[in-house]
Amino acid sequence: MVTVYGEDCVSDKLVRKWSVRFRESLVDDPRPGQANTVTTADLIDKVDDLVRSDRRVTLRILAVKVDVSVGKVWTIVQDRLHYRKVRRIGFRNSRPTSTRNSVWG
Repeated sequence: MVTVYGEDCVSDKLVRKWSVRFRESLVDDPRPGQANTVTTADLIDKVDDLVRSDRRVTLRILAVKVDVSVGKVWTIVQDRLHYRKVRRIGFRNSRPTSTRNSVWG
């Protein structure tokens, strides 16, 4: 191979090592780092139950309770469950004017 490809070619010993590993298994060796998590129907149901039981729960608390990342919880809440934040507009004016005038004025 050296005569054909030059000095930069892969050695015969390395090619044999690769072929032995290929015959043994096609699965990658485990690597360090964060494990991939799959969004299952069970996980979506858990998040949905927690949100329905307490609408004021934060994404961080949900992530701790279901043991996944905050980003994964956000994806479930936004993309799968289609929950959105709702702001109350005009909160100060929600009281009747007679009560508001007697208390504040």
